[in-house]
Amino acid sequence: MLKAENLSLSYQDGRTRRLIFSNVSLTVEEGDFVAILGPSGSGKSSLLYILSTLRAADSGRISLNDVVISDTKKTCEIRYQNFGFIFQQHFLIPHLSVLENVMAADYRVKRRKEAIELLEQLGLGDHIRKRPHELSGGERQRVAIARALVKKPRIIFADEPTASLDGKTAGEIIKLLTAHCKDASIVCTTHDPAILPKTCKVAHLTDGNLLL
Repeated sequence: MLKAENLSLSYQDGRTRRLIFSNVSLTVEEGDFVAILGPSGSGKSSLLYILSTLRAADSGRISLNDVVISDTKKTCEIRYQNFGFIFQQHFLIPHLSVLENVMAADYRVKRRKEAIELLEQLGLGDHIRKRPHELSGGERQRVAIARALVKKPRIIFADEPTASLDGKTAGEIIKLLTAHCKDASIVCTTHDPAILPKTCKVAHLTDGNLLL
């Protein structure tokens, strides 16, 4: 279980300190799909980065299974061992093949077979030797999903993972993600609630408050 308690974030704007959100609390249970919605500039991505320990909050704390993981000496290690990431931009390495990009997340020999099987399940079995520029936008995002899943993380953090895709492809990507995350939780930011599964929990970030 991931638990965020009383998170606050602000930024300096000239001589003024601007509040993005304050006293935000959220619990992600095992197997949850939690979607964070909100207008542009509301702080959705910033909140996701804080929840995943990629960014520090001004105040508050993050715990995983009742162990505080924010701002500790082991934060990076805990993040690597437990979290997977999918971003709006796929951030694939251009000179590596599809298979090499997926294995870059966990370059151990025993993962090669798992990586190939995962790519086949995602419909990319015929593309494992291709470079990212040879793929469509939807195919590149599927590679990003495979890269996030190959380590078998406890939680997948997805920041606007379908923002650059058309509606049909976006829906397919979300279906693939949920189908392959049966043993993991998902925390996702999006501007398009239409693509979300019916079983997901929705949290709205508006005017600095998170409404569940």
